[in-house]
Amino acid sequence: MATCFLKANLVLNHDFENGSGTTTPDWFKSAQTQIINTDNGNLEPGDQCVELPLTHSLRSKGLAVTPGLEYTLTFEYKGGVQLRYRVRFFDNVDTNGSTGGNNFQGQITGFGDTTQDWTKVTTNVTIPTDTTFPANYVDLVFDNQDDGSGGGSLLIDNVQFDVVPEPSTMAILALGGLLARKRK
Repeated sequence: MATCFLKANLVLNHDFENGSGTTTPDWFKSAQTQIINTDNGNLEPGDQCVELPLTHSLRSKGLAVTPGLEYTLTFEYKGGVQLRYRVRFFDNVDTNGSTGGNNFQGQITGFGDTTQDWTKVTTNVTIPTDTTFPANYVDLVFDNQDDGSGGGSLLIDNVQFDVVPEPSTMAILALGGLLARKRK
C-alpha cells in the first residue's frame, strides 16, 4: 500500500521573515551572518533574507527525514564569490536541534557562481539507507567561499526542503480529486 505524503516544507523560518539582525531563529550561523531587509527572492513575498559575508556560513537545524525517500532542496541566492551548498546526513540531533557532534553519514554538495540577480537552485536528494547508522536527519549548509578575488556578500532566501511524492501517491490524489469533483 502506498504511503501518502503531502508536499510540506520541512525548513522552519525558510524565508527569514522571523528574526532580525544577528538573530536568526531556527538556524545556526557564523558570527557576522545576519538577516537584512532588502529586495528578497522571487519565490515568496517579504523583505528579509540572510546575508553571508565572505567565508561565512549558515546551517539549518536538523530536519527529520525518512531513509530511502527522495527530497527536493530549493532556494534562491544572489551575489557572493562562490556559493557552496550541502545536504548533510546524520543519525541523530541534540536537544537544540543541532546535528553537530553526531554520526556524520555523508553529504551532497553543489556549487553556484556569482550572480547579480536572484537565482533559483533546485536539486533532488535521496536519503541513504544504512542499517548501521541510519540517516534520520539532515541539515542544510550554505557557505560563501573565498576564491581569492575578494568578492562580496552572498544573499540566501526562500529555502525549501520537502519530500517528493511517489508516483502512486500522486495518482491516488488525482483520483480522489476527480471523485470529489464528480460528487459536486
